[in-house]
Amino acid sequence: MKLGFKGKIIFGAVAMITLTLISIQTLSLSAYRTDKISQVESLSNQIIELEAYKIESWVKKTLNVIQNSVPDLNAISDAEQLKSALALIVSSNGLSNLFVGLDSGEIYSQGISIEGSASQAALFELAKKTAKVSISEVMFDNASGDAYLYLVAPLKMGVLASRIELRQLTQLLKQVNFPGAIVAIYDHQMRTIASTGEADKPGQKLSNHPQLVSLEQAMFSQGNGSHELSLMGVDKVSYFRVVPLLNGVQWHMLIALDKSVAYEKVEQATLSAALTTLLSIIIAIPILILLLNYLYRPILELKEMILGLSSGDGDLTHQLTVHSADDLGIIASGINKFISNLREMMLEVEAASVVMSDGLNLVKHSVTENSRVLNQHAVETDQVVTAVTEMSATAESVAQNAATAATYTRKTNQAAQSSKVVVTTAVASMSSLIHEVDGMAESIQKMNNDTQNINAILKVIGDISEQTNLLALNAAIEAARAGELESWRAGPRLCCGCR
Repeated sequence: MKLGFKGKIIFGAVAMITLTLISIQTLSLSAYRTDKISQVESLSNQIIELEAYKIESWVKKTLNVIQNSVPDLNAISDAEQLKSALALIVSSNGLSNLFVGLDSGEIYSQGISIEGSASQAALFELAKKTAKVSISEVMFDNASGDAYLYLVAPLKMGVLASRIELRQLTQLLKQVNFPGAIVAIYDHQMRTIASTGEADKPGQKLSNHPQLVSLEQAMFSQGNGSHELSLMGVDKVSYFRVVPLLNGVQWHMLIALDKSVAYEKVEQATLSAALTTLLSIIIAIPILILLLNYLYRPILELKEMILGLSSGDGDLTHQLTVHSADDLGIIASGINKFISNLREMMLEVEAASVVMSDGLNLVKHSVTENSRVLNQHAVETDQVVTAVTEMSATAESVAQNAATAATYTRKTNQAAQSSKVVVTTAVASMSSLIHEVDGMAESIQKMNNDTQNINAILKVIGDISEQTNLLALNAAIEAARAGELESWRAGPRLCCGCR
């Protein structure tokens, strides 16, 4: 089905409005989505920064206690006094896991002697060698699986150490208020220290999950950044950063978000934008069609006028109404000017038609008069033909008389010699008569073909008629002479008979 000009305009306008609304909604949605993603990313980074700061503060709190206690403990040279000072530090700072390891191999915690482990002995040895506060690798309890580590500082009489239980970090991470988020902490070997995810167990490496290998690589290579992945068919986006501790020891903190939860408002906005766009299009299309029909009215008036002019029924006194000075108004003004010029032209044609009608009447009168003259000449021509016919009959009679005369001439050989001159003259007269008759016939033919020179032809015919009459008279005279001659010749013969 082919669209007309009006249909094309409406279709183009509807398509343009539709595309414009869709484009506006798409751009707005894209801007909203970008802004929302930026907000999610900013909030995630803020959460990571806050939690990292909490972890650093939590570790540094114990570290500060140890560092501040070392000068006081180094000033004590007696083992019993050292035990008493340790108990005071524990009671004043609330550190129940603080203990001292003496060079003799004894270990005291809150004034009670405890057995040391091989790992503790190795830490004590490391602290004595480095002569500074050290942090151990993250360790995991065989029975409970909980993570812990040691902070160790060298003393004159041994070392001061604190065991930090890292299971408290899980409670700290659970305080993160972000729907659908999983927050986790990993050591430098990407082993889980604490996590809000049920599948993440302490001591389990991140790469144990094949789908998380790319995330582990990104955390190793980038340090701070983000990474998108799909875990068990769920699209996730992860934000991570490095948490520096002590002596180059670093942990990694991660917050993983379900896109469907994190970008839920974006999806709702997308649906709302789609519905809004559809509703806007449904409302805009009828309004646009009504507006275009209203704006198309001058074109319809122009169409009706042009169709009226093309069919011959147009009113040349009607003028289009010019509503504006735009292109359509210019076209309407041009049509009005054209109609005015056409109306003036038709009035001039009408006046010329009156003049032409008068001229045609004169021509008709002239033709009628010429027809009358031609009829009159035709009558005269018929009269000439009749005269010619009579002359022909006379000529035949003369010829018969001439033949008779020739017979008499042969019979009267002697008389022929004397009348030779007369017969010769008669023969010449007959030849001249035939020649004149032929000329008259040609003249009559020319008269029939050339009606425009009718007057001249009639004059010629008149001259021919006069000559014909003279010839007829001459022929009659000659016939009379021939008769007299015959009578004269017959006379002597009778006389001879009588004699």
